[in-house]
Amino acid sequence: MGYYNYHRDALKMMLRQGAVDFEAFKQFMRNAWNDDDIPTEYEGEQGIDCLVGELNSKLQEYKMKLSIRKFRAEDTDGKLYWVLVNTVSDKVAQQATSLKDWQVRAFKRICELLSEADGGIISSTEIVSMLQQMKTGVSVGDTEEFVDILLTEKWLYEYKSGRYKAGVRASTECQHLINCN
Repeated sequence: MGYYNYHRDALKMMLRQGAVDFEAFKQFMRNAWNDDDIPTEYEGEQGIDCLVGELNSKLQEYKMKLSIRKFRAEDTDGKLYWVLVNTVSDKVAQQATSLKDWQVRAFKRICELLSEADGGIISSTEIVSMLQQMKTGVSVGDTEEFVDILLTEKWLYEYKSGRYKAGVRASTECQHLINCN
């Protein structure tokens, strides 16, 4: 299999965004091949699966501990996503995050709260309370910024105003921490 600019660009997109829905991936494909020139093997959902398979082969070849997985977010927005996941949980993987230490600890606790919560839904009040119990010393503004990061990076999904569920990245990568009904 050859490795072309579109492979590199697709991998950059996955690394940058972490989770890409079907429509965004289709748009990427149109841009990569100037709309009309998309090879037939890359058309539609099966085409994206083909490209992702090639990317996963390349990730294995380079011995990167990452994988791109397909996930349908039935509990949130119902969209089809391709999600970049870490396949190991070691010190190197933990250092690859842009989150601060207190944010990583808080996110793990949020995952626990989600798994314990009725319907896998928690409120912003529960998140603030949990952070106070952890004695992180963060302000309400820092908490809101942290939740915004988790929403933007698709670790959380805002189910209703101020109510959160596991986002597509958390549902895909943190299945061992989140066992929501």
